[in-house]
Amino acid sequence: MSSEQEILRLQQIAVAGIVLISLSIGIGGFESIETWHQIEIEHDESDDDGDTSDANFDMIFSLGGWELSMDVTTYYSYDDSTDSYSNSVDYDYGEANAFEESENAMANVQRGGYLAVALLIFALWKLQEMKTETTNEVREVAFKQIKQALQVAGVVILAILLYYYQASAFEEDFDKLFASTNEEDDDEGNFFGVECDAAWTNKPEFEWSGTTKYKYDEGNCPENSWNEVGDGEFDISPGMGFFAFAAALIPIYLVFNGLKPRLMSFSVPSIPSVPVQVMEANKPPPITPPSFVENDLPITRRETAYQKPDISVMAIPEDEDS
Repeated sequence: MSSEQEILRLQQIAVAGIVLISLSIGIGGFESIETWHQIEIEHDESDDDGDTSDANFDMIFSLGGWELSMDVTTYYSYDDSTDSYSNSVDYDYGEANAFEESENAMANVQRGGYLAVALLIFALWKLQEMKTETTNEVREVAFKQIKQALQVAGVVILAILLYYYQASAFEEDFDKLFASTNEEDDDEGNFFGVECDAAWTNKPEFEWSGTTKYKYDEGNCPENSWNEVGDGEFDISPGMGFFAFAAALIPIYLVFNGLKPRLMSFSVPSIPSVPVQVMEANKPPPITPPSFVENDLPITRRETAYQKPDISVMAIPEDEDS
Protein backbone atom coordinates (compact mmCIF):
# COMPACT_ATOMS: atom_id res chain seq x y z
CA MET A 1 0.00 0.00 0.00
CA SER A 2 1.39 3.38 -1.01
CA SER A 3 1.70 6.24 1.45
CA GLU A 4 -1.09 8.20 -0.25
CA GLN A 5 -3.43 5.21 -0.01
CA GLU A 6 -2.51 4.72 3.62
CA ILE A 7 -3.34 8.34 4.46
CA LEU A 8 -6.66 7.98 2.62
CA ARG A 9 -7.44 4.91 4.73
CA LEU A 10 -6.67 6.87 7.92
CA GLN A 11 -8.98 9.66 6.74
CA GLN A 12 -11.82 7.17 6.25
CA ILE A 13 -11.31 5.79 9.75
CA ALA A 14 -11.34 9.33 11.19
CA VAL A 15 -14.63 10.02 9.40
CA ALA A 16 -16.12 6.91 11.06
CA GLY A 17 -15.19 8.34 14.47
CA ILE A 18 -16.79 11.68 13.62
CA VAL A 19 -20.02 9.93 12.57
CA LEU A 20 -20.18 7.86 15.77
CA ILE A 21 -19.79 10.87 18.05
CA SER A 22 -22.14 13.05 15.99
CA LEU A 23 -24.95 10.50 16.08
CA SER A 24 -24.52 9.88 19.82
CA ILE A 25 -24.84 13.58 20.73
CA GLY A 26 -27.96 14.06 18.62
CA ILE A 27 -26.70 15.25 15.23
CA GLY A 28 -28.71 13.45 12.59
CA GLY A 29 -31.87 12.85 14.61
CA PHE A 30 -31.61 9.05 14.98
CA GLU A 31 -33.46 8.48 18.25
CA SER A 32 -32.21 4.94 18.83
CA ILE A 33 -28.56 5.99 18.51
CA GLU A 34 -28.77 9.23 20.50
CA THR A 35 -30.36 7.47 23.52
CA TRP A 36 -27.86 7.46 26.40
CA HIS A 37 -30.03 5.82 29.04
CA GLN A 38 -33.39 4.14 29.28
CA ILE A 39 -35.67 3.24 32.20
CA GLU A 40 -38.61 0.87 31.74
CA ILE A 41 -41.10 0.61 34.61
CA GLU A 42 -43.75 -2.04 35.17
CA HIS A 43 -46.18 -0.82 37.82
CA ASP A 44 -49.19 -2.45 39.50
CA GLU A 45 -51.47 -0.61 41.91
CA SER A 46 -54.66 -1.30 43.90
CA ASP A 47 -56.75 0.53 46.54
CA ASP A 48 -59.40 -0.13 49.18
CA ASP A 49 -62.24 0.11 46.64
CA GLY A 50 -60.86 -2.76 44.64
CA ASP A 51 -59.74 -0.56 41.76
CA THR A 52 -56.58 -1.79 40.06
CA SER A 53 -54.18 -0.25 37.58
CA ASP A 54 -51.50 -1.77 35.38
CA ALA A 55 -49.05 0.65 33.85
CA ASN A 56 -45.93 0.54 31.70
CA PHE A 57 -43.66 3.58 31.60
CA ASP A 58 -40.71 4.09 29.29
CA MET A 59 -38.19 6.89 29.85
CA ILE A 60 -35.63 7.61 27.14
CA PHE A 61 -32.74 9.96 27.98
CA SER A 62 -30.64 11.73 25.36
CA LEU A 63 -28.24 14.62 25.85
CA GLY A 64 -30.82 17.13 24.64
CA GLY A 65 -33.79 15.99 26.72
CA TRP A 66 -35.92 13.06 27.83
CA GLU A 67 -39.12 11.42 26.65
CA LEU A 68 -41.80 9.79 28.78
CA SER A 69 -44.07 7.21 27.19
CA MET A 70 -46.88 5.62 29.17
CA ASP A 71 -49.47 2.92 28.67
CA VAL A 72 -52.00 2.69 31.55
CA THR A 73 -54.99 0.38 31.96
CA THR A 74 -57.30 0.98 34.98
CA TYR A 75 -60.12 -1.26 36.19
CA TYR A 76 -62.92 0.41 38.21
CA SER A 77 -64.72 -2.02 40.48
CA TYR A 78 -67.82 0.09 41.12
CA ASP A 79 -69.10 -0.27 37.55
CA ASP A 80 -66.82 -3.02 36.20
CA SER A 81 -65.43 -0.63 33.58
CA THR A 82 -61.94 -0.50 32.12
CA ASP A 83 -60.14 2.61 30.93
CA SER A 84 -56.98 2.61 28.81
CA TYR A 85 -54.67 5.54 28.30
CA SER A 86 -51.44 6.00 26.37
CA ASN A 87 -49.34 9.04 25.61
CA SER A 88 -45.80 10.19 24.86
CA VAL A 89 -44.34 13.52 25.98
CA ASP A 90 -40.96 15.13 25.23
CA TYR A 91 -39.30 17.22 27.94
CA ASP A 92 -36.20 19.30 28.30
CA TYR A 93 -34.17 18.60 31.42
CA GLY A 94 -35.56 20.64 34.29
CA GLU A 95 -39.15 20.55 33.05
CA ALA A 96 -42.00 18.87 34.92
CA ASN A 97 -40.05 19.21 38.22
CA ALA A 98 -37.98 16.18 37.23
CA PHE A 99 -34.29 15.62 36.48
CA GLU A 100 -33.44 19.23 37.26
CA GLU A 101 -30.00 18.29 38.59
CA SER A 102 -29.17 16.39 35.40
CA GLU A 103 -29.65 19.44 33.19
CA ASN A 104 -26.10 20.81 33.62
CA ALA A 105 -24.50 17.38 33.58
CA MET A 106 -26.07 16.40 30.27
CA ALA A 107 -25.20 19.79 28.74
CA ASN A 108 -21.55 19.31 29.75
CA VAL A 109 -21.47 15.87 28.17
CA GLN A 110 -22.87 17.30 24.94
CA ARG A 111 -20.28 20.11 24.90
CA GLY A 112 -17.54 17.54 25.32
CA GLY A 113 -18.93 15.64 22.34
CA TYR A 114 -18.77 18.76 20.17
CA LEU A 115 -15.15 19.29 21.24
CA ALA A 116 -14.22 15.71 20.30
CA VAL A 117 -15.84 16.15 16.87
CA ALA A 118 -13.91 19.39 16.31
CA LEU A 119 -10.61 17.69 17.18
CA LEU A 120 -11.26 14.84 14.74
CA ILE A 121 -12.19 17.27 11.97
CA PHE A 122 -8.91 19.09 12.62
CA ALA A 123 -7.00 15.80 12.37
CA LEU A 124 -8.84 14.99 9.13
CA TRP A 125 -7.83 18.34 7.64
CA LYS A 126 -4.20 17.84 8.63
CA LEU A 127 -4.19 14.37 7.06
CA GLN A 128 -5.29 15.97 3.80
CA GLU A 129 -2.46 18.46 4.13
CA MET A 130 0.04 15.62 4.54
CA LYS A 131 -1.32 13.95 1.41
CA THR A 132 -1.08 17.01 -0.84
CA GLU A 133 1.88 18.94 0.58
CA THR A 134 5.28 18.22 -0.94
CA THR A 135 7.39 19.99 1.69
CA ASN A 136 8.73 17.59 4.29
CA GLU A 137 8.87 20.32 6.94
CA VAL A 138 5.15 21.05 6.57
CA ARG A 139 4.33 17.34 6.71
CA GLU A 140 6.34 16.92 9.87
CA VAL A 141 4.43 19.74 11.60
CA ALA A 142 1.08 18.31 10.43
CA PHE A 143 2.15 14.84 11.63
CA LYS A 144 2.81 16.12 15.16
CA GLN A 145 -0.41 18.17 15.23
CA ILE A 146 -2.48 15.16 14.21
CA LYS A 147 -1.03 13.01 16.98
CA GLN A 148 -1.66 15.74 19.55
CA ALA A 149 -5.26 16.27 18.37
CA LEU A 150 -5.97 12.53 18.56
CA GLN A 151 -4.49 12.29 22.04
CA VAL A 152 -6.64 15.17 23.28
CA ALA A 153 -9.76 13.70 21.61
CA GLY A 154 -9.18 10.36 23.33
CA VAL A 155 -8.71 12.02 26.72
CA VAL A 156 -11.87 14.11 26.21
CA ILE A 157 -13.98 11.03 25.41
CA LEU A 158 -12.63 9.08 28.39
CA ALA A 159 -13.23 12.05 30.69
CA ILE A 160 -16.81 12.45 29.44
CA LEU A 161 -17.60 8.75 29.95
CA LEU A 162 -16.16 8.86 33.46
CA TYR A 163 -17.99 12.10 34.22
CA TYR A 164 -21.29 10.70 32.98
CA TYR A 165 -20.88 7.50 34.95
CA GLN A 166 -19.67 9.11 38.17
CA ALA A 167 -21.87 12.23 38.15
CA SER A 168 -24.31 11.98 41.03
CA ALA A 169 -26.88 14.29 39.44
CA PHE A 170 -28.74 11.53 37.62
CA GLU A 171 -28.85 9.33 40.71
CA GLU A 172 -30.04 12.24 42.87
CA ASP A 173 -32.86 13.00 40.44
CA PHE A 174 -33.83 9.33 40.40
CA ASP A 175 -34.04 9.16 44.20
CA LYS A 176 -35.99 12.42 44.36
CA LEU A 177 -38.53 11.36 41.76
CA PHE A 178 -39.04 7.70 42.61
CA ALA A 179 -37.76 6.95 46.13
CA SER A 180 -38.90 10.02 48.05
CA THR A 181 -42.36 11.09 49.24
CA ASN A 182 -44.71 13.98 48.56
CA GLU A 183 -44.03 15.36 52.02
CA GLU A 184 -40.26 15.48 51.51
CA ASP A 185 -40.62 17.18 48.14
CA ASP A 186 -42.77 20.06 49.43
CA ASP A 187 -45.88 18.65 47.80
CA GLU A 188 -44.24 18.52 44.37
CA GLY A 189 -45.28 14.89 44.19
CA ASN A 190 -43.61 11.53 44.00
CA PHE A 191 -43.94 9.70 40.70
CA PHE A 192 -46.11 7.05 42.37
CA GLY A 193 -47.86 9.44 44.79
CA VAL A 194 -46.40 7.87 47.93
CA GLU A 195 -47.47 9.97 50.94
CA CYS A 196 -44.92 9.12 53.61
CA ASP A 197 -41.58 7.43 54.03
CA ALA A 198 -43.09 4.72 56.26
CA ALA A 199 -45.11 3.51 53.27
CA TRP A 200 -42.01 2.15 51.58
CA THR A 201 -41.52 -1.53 52.27
CA ASN A 202 -38.92 -1.74 49.50
CA LYS A 203 -37.49 1.48 48.07
CA PRO A 204 -36.30 1.52 44.47
CA GLU A 205 -32.53 1.87 44.14
CA PHE A 206 -30.76 3.45 41.22
CA GLU A 207 -28.64 1.16 39.05
CA TRP A 208 -26.68 2.14 35.96
CA SER A 209 -27.64 -1.20 34.48
CA GLY A 210 -29.93 -3.85 35.89
CA THR A 211 -33.29 -4.42 37.55
CA THR A 212 -34.51 -3.04 40.85
CA LYS A 213 -37.83 -3.87 42.52
CA TYR A 214 -39.97 -1.67 44.74
CA LYS A 215 -43.10 -1.93 46.90
CA TYR A 216 -45.11 0.45 49.04
CA ASP A 217 -48.20 0.34 51.24
CA GLU A 218 -49.74 3.68 52.19
CA GLY A 219 -51.71 1.97 54.96
CA ASN A 220 -48.51 2.28 56.97
CA CYS A 221 -48.71 6.07 56.97
CA PRO A 222 -49.92 7.20 60.46
CA GLU A 223 -52.31 9.91 59.32
CA ASN A 224 -53.48 8.25 56.13
CA SER A 225 -57.00 6.80 56.14
CA TRP A 226 -56.66 5.66 52.56
CA ASN A 227 -54.86 2.42 51.76
CA GLU A 228 -53.15 2.19 48.41
CA VAL A 229 -50.69 -0.57 47.57
CA GLY A 230 -48.25 -0.57 44.70
CA ASP A 231 -45.33 -2.63 43.47
CA GLY A 232 -43.25 -3.11 40.36
CA GLU A 233 -39.74 -3.04 38.98
CA PHE A 234 -37.33 -0.79 37.13
CA ASP A 235 -35.32 -2.10 34.20
CA ILE A 236 -32.43 0.32 33.69
CA SER A 237 -29.96 0.08 30.82
CA PRO A 238 -27.44 2.29 28.99
CA GLY A 239 -28.53 3.27 25.49
CA MET A 240 -26.90 3.09 22.09
CA GLY A 241 -25.67 6.68 22.37
CA PHE A 242 -23.45 5.83 25.33
CA PHE A 243 -21.89 2.86 23.51
CA ALA A 244 -21.53 4.72 20.19
CA PHE A 245 -19.72 7.53 21.99
CA ALA A 246 -17.39 5.04 23.68
CA ALA A 247 -16.86 3.17 20.39
CA ALA A 248 -15.37 6.35 18.87
CA LEU A 249 -12.22 5.52 20.83
CA ILE A 250 -11.54 2.66 18.39
CA PRO A 251 -11.16 4.85 15.25
CA ILE A 252 -9.08 7.33 17.24
CA TYR A 253 -6.72 4.55 18.32
CA LEU A 254 -6.50 3.12 14.80
CA VAL A 255 -5.62 6.48 13.25
CA PHE A 256 -3.10 7.25 16.00
CA ASN A 257 -1.50 3.82 15.65
CA GLY A 258 -1.47 4.10 11.84
CA LEU A 259 0.60 7.28 11.79
CA LYS A 260 4.14 6.23 10.82
CA PRO A 261 7.23 8.45 10.44
CA ARG A 262 7.63 7.37 6.81
CA LEU A 263 4.41 9.24 5.97
CA MET A 264 6.29 12.49 6.53
CA SER A 265 8.76 12.01 3.64
CA PHE A 266 7.05 10.18 0.80
CA SER A 267 7.29 11.75 -2.65
CA VAL A 268 4.23 12.92 -4.53
CA PRO A 269 4.67 12.14 -8.25
CA SER A 270 3.64 15.05 -10.42
CA ILE A 271 3.49 13.04 -13.67
CA PRO A 272 2.07 9.52 -13.62
CA SER A 273 4.35 6.81 -14.97
CA VAL A 274 3.34 5.29 -18.33
CA PRO A 275 4.01 1.60 -19.03
CA VAL A 276 6.59 0.82 -21.72
CA GLN A 277 4.07 -1.18 -23.73
CA VAL A 278 1.75 1.81 -23.93
CA MET A 279 4.60 4.06 -25.01
CA GLU A 280 5.63 1.62 -27.77
CA ALA A 281 2.05 1.30 -28.95
CA ASN A 282 1.67 5.07 -29.16
CA LYS A 283 5.03 5.57 -30.90
CA PRO A 284 4.51 7.15 -34.37
CA PRO A 285 5.64 5.11 -37.42
CA PRO A 286 8.98 6.02 -39.03
CA ILE A 287 8.96 8.50 -41.92
CA THR A 288 9.56 6.71 -45.25
CA PRO A 289 11.41 8.84 -47.85
CA PRO A 290 10.07 9.06 -51.42
CA SER A 291 11.09 6.32 -53.83
CA PHE A 292 13.11 8.69 -56.05
CA VAL A 293 15.44 9.56 -53.18
CA GLU A 294 18.30 7.13 -53.09
CA ASN A 295 19.13 7.54 -49.47
CA ASP A 296 20.67 4.12 -49.30
CA LEU A 297 23.63 5.15 -51.48
CA PRO A 298 26.45 7.30 -50.24
CA ILE A 299 26.40 10.80 -51.59
CA THR A 300 29.64 11.57 -53.45
CA ARG A 301 30.76 14.92 -54.69
CA ARG A 302 31.76 14.86 -58.38
CA GLU A 303 34.21 17.56 -59.37
CA THR A 304 34.20 18.49 -63.11
CA ALA A 305 36.92 20.50 -64.96
CA TYR A 306 36.79 22.22 -68.33
CA GLN A 307 38.70 20.32 -71.06
CA LYS A 308 39.90 22.11 -74.20
CA PRO A 309 38.64 20.35 -77.35
CA ASP A 310 41.05 18.83 -79.84
CA ILE A 311 42.00 21.16 -82.71
CA SER A 312 41.68 18.39 -85.25
CA VAL A 313 38.09 18.05 -84.53
CA MET A 314 37.29 21.74 -84.43
CA ALA A 315 34.80 22.87 -86.99
CA ILE A 316 36.27 25.39 -89.55
CA PRO A 317 33.71 27.60 -91.12
CA GLU A 318 33.70 27.61 -94.94
CA ASP A 319 34.48 30.72 -96.95
CA GLU A 320 31.30 31.91 -98.41
CA ASP A 321 33.16 33.92 -101.07
CA SER A 322 34.94 30.95 -102.54
